[in-house]
Amino acid sequence: MRHFAFALALLAVAPLVAAPVPKAKKAELFPSAVGTKWEYTHDGDAKDVWVEEVIECEEKDGVVTFKVDITPSAGEKKFEVYRLKDGVLELTATQDGTFDPPMLIAKVGMKAGDEWKSKYTLKSDGLEYTMENVLTVGKAEEVATPAGKFTATPVTRAQNGGRFKSTFWFAEGVGMIRQTADGQTEPAQDLKAFTPGKGKK
Repeated sequence: MRHFAFALALLAVAPLVAAPVPKAKKAELFPSAVGTKWEYTHDGDAKDVWVEEVIECEEKDGVVTFKVDITPSAGEKKFEVYRLKDGVLELTATQDGTFDPPMLIAKVGMKAGDEWKSKYTLKSDGLEYTMENVLTVGKAEEVATPAGKFTATPVTRAQNGGRFKSTFWFAEGVGMIRQTADGQTEPAQDLKAFTPGKGKK
């Protein structure tokens, strides 16, 4: 995915110790309420913090569609649009274009050993790029991040024949807490702080 990435301006008087992550009132694998916010460090750099926030959310006929604004520590803002239907989370669009069909991210109730294929076409500026991912679910385990410790389920995404592999870790009530990539010693994204949303779901 993309992914889920953001920029945070820290106050000079802010404490160096990360504040505890608030507990969600209702456990959701993919929080989508407006105002939900994630802050991630990138590539092990504590100063490179990206902020991701849900700015729009609509539910119709049991399908939840929500838009996430991404503010990197440098450069232009980005966005991602997700769809949650029947417990399946999919990416439908980013600033780079739309996905047809949507790209599978993960599923509610997933368990170790589950495997799915997701073939999709990215349509961007009149061009089309067709890709296929194989997603494999690993065993849930405790993961320590700058925001605290979580019990999280890993989903490994192998793209285009396994040439590119990334693993995304999901925790109930929080969403993605970590992303790792083959060949990197530090997490590509690591959760620094999480704020539950209070807006419309």
